[in-house]
Amino acid sequence: MTPLVSMVVAFASLTVASLVGGWCAGSKGLSHRTMQVLLSFVAGLLGALASLVLLPEAAAHGLGMPAAMAWATGGFVGIVVLERMVCFHHHETSLEADETGCCSHGHGARLATPAAFAGLAVHGAMAGLALGMAIAGEADALWPGGALLLTIVLHKPFDGLTVVAVARRDGLAPSRQHLLNMAYALVTPVAVGLGFFGVGQLPEVATSAALALAAGMLLALALGDLLPEVQRHDHDRLLLTAALLLGVAAAVGVGALHSIGHKHDHGDAGHVHTADCEHDHAHDHGHDHAH
Repeated sequence: MTPLVSMVVAFASLTVASLVGGWCAGSKGLSHRTMQVLLSFVAGLLGALASLVLLPEAAAHGLGMPAAMAWATGGFVGIVVLERMVCFHHHETSLEADETGCCSHGHGARLATPAAFAGLAVHGAMAGLALGMAIAGEADALWPGGALLLTIVLHKPFDGLTVVAVARRDGLAPSRQHLLNMAYALVTPVAVGLGFFGVGQLPEVATSAALALAAGMLLALALGDLLPEVQRHDHDRLLLTAALLLGVAAAVGVGALHSIGHKHDHGDAGHVHTADCEHDHAHDHGHDHAH
């Protein structure tokens, strides 16, 4: 398979995988109870994804844990402050809310949708850049970038599902949900193209800072917005708890997939490095022998 064909396959599979997840969350047949279960799953997914995947990745690639935590704290506080300072709440308003010109306590905040989109988009863009570079660097492979593509495709439905589920909870019209789903589905494929052609690459420290900032935003969304909402449904506490744990398990799976992808990349790099060293050693040995 040529790198160009691999690029086309990556673009199509990543787009479809993300759209499928978003379509599931936007289905008209979901009841209120099902949506609460879905939101509990999303809360577990986002919280664990931020703490178990994004933060360790940011700390390991140029920042270190103290700096990564500082950037994550900035993202967390930024989202919380914006939600407190600006009136984003929606749904039914009370008489008191009408008199004060702001909203009463609602079921969520419209800021959650852009926060979820931005946080997951950073994660998806970084994965896409890595995949694009892998495809370009494995031109002689049977399937350039195939292993890394598989690890990303397997968790893209969760990302699309999260973005649309939060948008639906925030009361966005179905048409806007579909547009948001399509926009998010294109983030990683576009990043693949940028990585393949060597453009859009950021310094490692900047990439790590962006990942840590995104982790803080997702933590704020999970802990300060989604979990408090689902906690009010005491009658489904066991079901919602199971959904939360399932979301955490899904994030653990995403982390495992990323580890496999990184090991594959390092393995290839190590193989090339070893071959180069052996070539250099043979060349030097032959040169010395001639003398």
